[in-house]
Amino acid sequence: MIVLDSCVWIHAFLGTDEKCILLINKVLSGDLKPVVSPYIAIEVVNNVLRGANNEKA
Repeated sequence: MIVLDSCVWIHAFLGTDEKCILLINKVLSGDLKPVVSPYIAIEVVNNVLRGANNEKA
């Protein structure tokens, strides 16, 4: 298990750090189980996942 703070998410989504991108890809594929704060989790759901779904529509 790994603790992901907001900096990891930011660097991964901006594409500025290969290690952060690798970590997030592992999380999204289910290979790595992260521990995230409720605040970060809801921000990711609201702004990243729902935002991506809105762009596809």
